[in-house]
Amino acid sequence: MDNLKVTAGIRGTYENITGALEVTDSETPGSLGIILGVAPNNLFAPTNGRREANETFFSAVGRLAVNYDVNENINLFGSVARGRRPNVVQVNATTVDVLSDETVWSYELGAKSLFLNNRLQFDLSAFYYDYNNFQTSVAVLGPNGLEIETRDAGSATALGLETAFRYLANKYLSVFANYGYIDATFDDTDSDGNAQGLAGNRFRLTPEHSISAGFEVNVPFGGERFAFFFKPTYTYRSQVFFQEENEPGIEQAGYGLLNLFAGFDLFDRATTITFYMNNALDEEYIIDAGNTGGAFGIPTFIAGLPRLWGFRLTGRF
Repeated sequence: MDNLKVTAGIRGTYENITGALEVTDSETPGSLGIILGVAPNNLFAPTNGRREANETFFSAVGRLAVNYDVNENINLFGSVARGRRPNVVQVNATTVDVLSDETVWSYELGAKSLFLNNRLQFDLSAFYYDYNNFQTSVAVLGPNGLEIETRDAGSATALGLETAFRYLANKYLSVFANYGYIDATFDDTDSDGNAQGLAGNRFRLTPEHSISAGFEVNVPFGGERFAFFFKPTYTYRSQVFFQEENEPGIEQAGYGLLNLFAGFDLFDRATTITFYMNNALDEEYIIDAGNTGGAFGIPTFIAGLPRLWGFRLTGRF
C-alpha cells in the first residue's frame, strides 16, 4: 500500500555516570553559616575533600509511527514511543543518592488536511503521556546548607490536544489560529500504590490553555519587485505555576501579548525593512519565580519584557 507508511526504531544506551562534589572550608567563618549549621562556610557544608560516586546503567528507548494518506488532501498519523531521562547520581556533603531514570510512554493520534484548493489548512492531534519516576529539581535549606537537588516525584500523566488553522482568504490576506489544551498533573499514587506528595499538582510552566491568532497582509507593488507586509499576532497563556509544589503566589495568572510586525520587501525581496513591536499593550507578567531565593523564604521573580520596539534591516545575497 503506497499510502501507508510505517516507521519503527529502537536505541540502546550504556551509561557510565560519575557524580562528584567538593566544597572547601572558608578561611573566614561567616555568621550565616553558624546559623545554618554549615560553618565555617556561609551556605554550603564543607565536604572535607572530594566526594565521588560512580554507577553504570543500560536503557532502551524506541518509537513506532504510522502515516496513512486517506487521499491527496487528508493524512492520518499515530505513534507510540518510549522516552527516558537518565538516572541521576547525586552527591552531597554527607550522602549519595541514585535516582531511577525517568521514563515516559507517549501516544499520539492526529490528522493533517488541506481543502479549498489548498487555501484552507486544518491540523488536529491528541496525545497522552504516562510518566514514571518524574524528576524535579528543588532548592532547599537542609542540614547541609543550601542544596540544589533532584527528586523523584513519582508518577504523572498528561493528556492534551492541539489544533492549527490557516486560511488564505485571497492572494493578499491570510488568517491563522492555534489552540492547545493540556491537563498535566501528578497522579494520586505512584506505581506501587503509595500516596504521592504532589498528587493533583500541575506541571511547572505548563498552561492548561494556549491560544494564538492573527493575520498577515502582503501586498506587492512596483511590478511585484516590492511588497508591503503587516502581521499582528496575539498569544494567550492561562495560569502557570513555577514550581511543582504549586505554591500560591509563585504563579502567573493568564495573560496575553500582542506583537506587531510591518515593513517592506525591496528589490525582488533581496532587502527587507521591518518595524516590530513586542508586547504592544505593555502587559506586565513574570516568566519565572521562586528559584534559589525561595529556599530562604524570599522568592525571586523574573519579569517578562515590557513593550519593546525597533527596526530591522535584512539583506540577502
